[in-house]
Amino acid sequence: MKSYIKVLLIVLFSSQLAAGNIDERKTDIYFANGVGAISYETSFRQGFKQIKAYKKANPSTQNYIGKYDLAFNIGRGVIRDFFEAWLQYTDENPSTSLAWSAFKIAIGRATGIGGGAVNLSEKVTRHYESNDINTQVKAYEKSIKLGHGVLVLAHSQGNFFTNKAYNLSTAELNSAIIS
Repeated sequence: MKSYIKVLLIVLFSSQLAAGNIDERKTDIYFANGVGAISYETSFRQGFKQIKAYKKANPSTQNYIGKYDLAFNIGRGVIRDFFEAWLQYTDENPSTSLAWSAFKIAIGRATGIGGGAVNLSEKVTRHYESNDINTQVKAYEKSIKLGHGVLVLAHSQGNFFTNKAYNLSTAELNSAIIS
């Protein structure tokens, strides 16, 4: 019985130490980059300049900013990035989604290949997108577990990624609450 009490005290004590490092006043800021990201470093610097300018203009906010990081969506060339942005746009706008489906059918009939190349390209692009979004959501969840707020400063296509990440994490939260 004494060993159980010792283990319980150790667990309680260590959880109190861990809780002591949490500062709920902090907000972690992530920069969600746009189309044509050349490299992680370039995108990181682009967002960091904006955060630095914000801190300079608002010095009182310095104490509330936890960390700055990049919610990076990997650039795979401008054409593929624009295609990915188009797919994200159609996901958010049902009327364009219907037009896109009709276009794929028309292309398939006109070319006689059934739209297979377009469908394959769409699957590959959605696979890349899914990996980027999952990486972003994990980073946001890590910040939240530290007790920090999460602020995403999105640029261009980064808005689509941020919306999808938010919808994904909200759906996961809701399913966790329900189950």
